Formats: sequence, C-alpha cells, structure tokens
Amino acid sequence: MQFEPPTTPTPPSRFMAPDADGLTSVAVVGNGPLSTADRASINNHTNVVRFNDYYDKNYVHGDKITIHCSTTDQFRNPWTNPNTTQWVVAAELRHLDADTTFYTWNMNPSQVRVYSTRFFWSVALGLEPVSILAPWFETHRLFRNCSQCGERCLSKSTNSGFSRGAIALNAIEDDAGVARIDVFGMNWNGHPGHTDFLYPTLVADCCSKCTIHPTRSTDYGGFDKRPMWRQQLKSRLENYGAALAPLWVLLGVWMWVCLRRRHRRRRQARRGKAIKRAEKAHEEESLAIVE
Repeated sequence: MQFEPPTTPTPPSRFMAPDADGLTSVAVVGNGPLSTADRASINNHTNVVRFNDYYDKNYVHGDKITIHCSTTDQFRNPWTNPNTTQWVVAAELRHLDADTTFYTWNMNPSQVRVYSTRFFWSVALGLEPVSILAPWFETHRLFRNCSQCGERCLSKSTNSGFSRGAIALNAIEDDAGVARIDVFGMNWNGHPGHTDFLYPTLVADCCSKCTIHPTRSTDYGGFDKRPMWRQQLKSRLENYGAALAPLWVLLGVWMWVCLRRRHRRRRQARRGKAIKRAEKAHEEESLAIVE
C-alpha cells in the first residue's frame, strides 16, 4: 500500500532544517491571539508550522512560515504561501494526492466509516467501502507514551477527534529528530468538538518537548474581540495589499492616465473657449469698423 495508516510514515524532521547548534527546533503556531513578542520569537525560528487558513487569521504579511499543515484544498487557496512544505492531514485516501510524501492520518470519527461500530447506511448498503482507518478506530490515540493521558487520548472521544494542531504536535513529539517545540497561538478554548478542546490541558500534560507560550488573550480566534475590526482591517490591508501589489500599480497607472486625459480635455476646452471669445471679439470689432 502506498499510504500507510494510521501513522506519519515520514518524520517531520525530514522537512526541517537544523538550528545553528545542530539541533532541530520548531515553532508550531495555532491561529489564536499573538503578541508582538510572540511574532518576533516565531520569526526567529528556523522552522515554523502554521495551519489551515492561517493567512486569514493571525498571520500578517512578512510573518514566517516554512510548513503548512492542512487538507489539500487549503493548499490551492491563492493566499497561501507557495514556497512552503505541504503537510497533508488526511482522513481518507481521496484526501491524498498520488505524489504526496508528507502526510499524517486524521482519525476523525465523523468521517471514518465503520460498519457495526459506527453505523453508516452508505456502508451498510454497499454504497461506499469501510474507511481505510476503520481497523484502528477503537484503539487509535495520540501521545501514546503519556502516562497521564488515559482515555483522554483516544481519538474517538469526540465527534471530530483531535484538532490538526494536536495531530501535528503528536507527530513532532514522536519524532526523535526534533529536540524542542515552541507552541504559540494555542489556548484550546474553542468548541469542545475536538478532543484536545474537551480536555484543554491534554497537550500540556503529554507533550514533553513542548513549551507552550500563553496567548495574548483567552479568546480562541486570532483577534481579540474588542479591537477585532481594527486588527482584521490591518491584517487584510497588509496581506491582501502585498499580494495585490501589481494590481495596485496598474490601478495607479490607470488612474494617472485617466486624470491626464481629463486634464488635457479641460485644457483643450478652455483653449477652444478662448479662441471662440477672440473670434467673437474680432467679429464685433470688424462690425464696429464697418458701421
């Protein structure tokens, strides 16, 4: 089988560069609130992992990203950085492209079709096969070496399983090639549909390599509620403004051409009026002489 479930067959460190001291560290950045100090620290890291639609959350133009962890549909978004390594999170074979080399399986209970254990009529009627992850549905867990975890680490604990942030942290935690993980923009205060949101201390309890930097506020999203519109506007202007720079230049040239043409027409109109006034004055002068 080309894709081996339910593991991360290729260690994430294969796609990371070592630091100056020869060790490999990584900043894992969720889409939650970031402070100015957080951004500076993140940008000083050699390796930076961001998730999903990061470009529309707490990211501003110029922030660092080397690995984009998400589903394949997000990689096709025009606002994503095309120079990043793509880390695919997949629940089904159809979520993987034929040439995918860096991927992690996502045991998402709402997507895993398991006949008898989880009853789906589409499986029962033979309309679709049992999911590739079905054999591991009952036992799949993250942070397998965590003694404090217990039943909390089972992926089936919630309808949506673990968040992609927790899935990535688990894969990096298991990777002997990574020495340190700095976690930013994660506070696990979102809706408890994900297992790590239901148990918000789980990652702190079980990720031994993780240093979790407190978020700037307790809000789950990337922007504080009070100045949200202001920060959203700033983010849009910085991100979209840079991406659309050629269009802004063309728009500026077009406006300059339009203004020049308008000015030329007005000047010609004034000149035409002046000529008509002169001709009229000349005619009146000629008539006065004849009389």
